[in-house]
Amino acid sequence: MGWLLTLLLAVPQVDGAVQVEMWFSRESYCTFAQAKFTEQPMYNLTEGARRTAVTVTDSSCRELGPEEANRVPSHMRARKSTPEADTGF
Repeated sequence: MGWLLTLLLAVPQVDGAVQVEMWFSRESYCTFAQAKFTEQPMYNLTEGARRTAVTVTDSSCRELGPEEANRVPSHMRARKSTPEADTGF
């Protein structure tokens, strides 16, 4: 079915956390992205203002359940999730 990466971000211009979700076809892609987002700095660039750091306050990768098929991109839903059919996209 796929894997869901959830990031909670602290953005100085926003009250409260900003939640970002990304879908990945494999667990290894999800955990790789999770590691990169947490180790590399991110910045908020607002016109006319100084760039400000955005920090990841929490993150998780989890496997999607059958009831969450709508979270999978529509062009990927018809494909079978078997090792033979999984090309990594």
